[in-house]
Amino acid sequence: YWLQVLQPLWPRGLRGEENLVDALADRLGKHHDLEVLIDHARQSAEPHEKSLPKPLAKLIRKLQSRQRKYAQRALTLARYL
Repeated sequence: YWLQVLQPLWPRGLRGEENLVDALADRLGKHHDLEVLIDHARQSAEPHEKSLPKPLAKLIRKLQSRQRKYAQRALTLARYL
């Protein structure tokens, strides 16, 4: 938000940072969305079961893998700020 407020004062200098911040916010938002989905998937399992059903466990692993990719991309972007 603050970059949008300050950009008219220094349009060229902040445009790149605004794009980086937007991309970072997008990656972090997707990471969070996956966390919510993973949590929902875990809660959907029967509470009396000791372990998750195999298809659900596989889905959660895939979601976690994608989540790690978003986290890594977010860290890469954050280093430029």
